Amino acid sequence: MQSDGEINLDNIKSSFYINGLNSKLISDNIYISGSEINGNFEVINDKREIANLTVEDEKKLNITTDDIVMFSKRAIYNKKKSIIELFEDVEINRGNEIITGDYGILNTKKNSYKVSSNNSKKVKAVIMSPNE
Repeated sequence: MQSDGEINLDNIKSSFYINGLNSKLISDNIYISGSEINGNFEVINDKREIANLTVEDEKKLNITTDDIVMFSKRAIYNKKKSIIELFEDVEINRGNEIITGDYGILNTKKNSYKVSSNNSKKVKAVIMSPNE
């Protein structure tokens, strides 16, 4: 956990709050940045794992996993459902794909995602060939 603002960690309630323009949550396989990060964790085999997470940023937050980079203004993660929801100015990058829209949902177990828009003409997909 890093921030130029505040970090609150409550081990009794298993929750954390990170606030500040340069707030980050970093682990071995995920990087999260946003101006406000709220979450709950659970302890499994003496290791803390995020159970629920809400990230917000007026400009754009960033969530990066091993193979997907996501941007939006708001994101919600639910471990039990294995879902990350992205809201407003959504961009999902995977390999040679870039998909943008108003709303995105990523299934972390299946490693699949869907992007939609309030205006059906607003979803954009760019797929680049590695040979170009």
